[in-house]
Amino acid sequence: MRTFWITLGQIHTHIINGRTVDHNTVLEIEAEDKAEAMRRAYEYFGNRFSIVYTEKPRMEYYPGGIVKVEGGYR
Repeated sequence: MRTFWITLGQIHTHIINGRTVDHNTVLEIEAEDKAEAMRRAYEYFGNRFSIVYTEKPRMEYYPGGIVKVEGGYR
């Protein structure tokens, strides 16, 4: 499994384990490859996310930090 990072758009807000995540937050997931990471992102968030990264994004743009998403968030 590899680590992938997901960012959210300006109007995308979700609640994961009681924590609100939005465009200031990076979500971290584990997947076999980028295609699986994309499938999981759509499964978890529908079309309410922005980008799936293969490398950790520059965190100075995301003051909300990183939230790990394990096994889905719902």
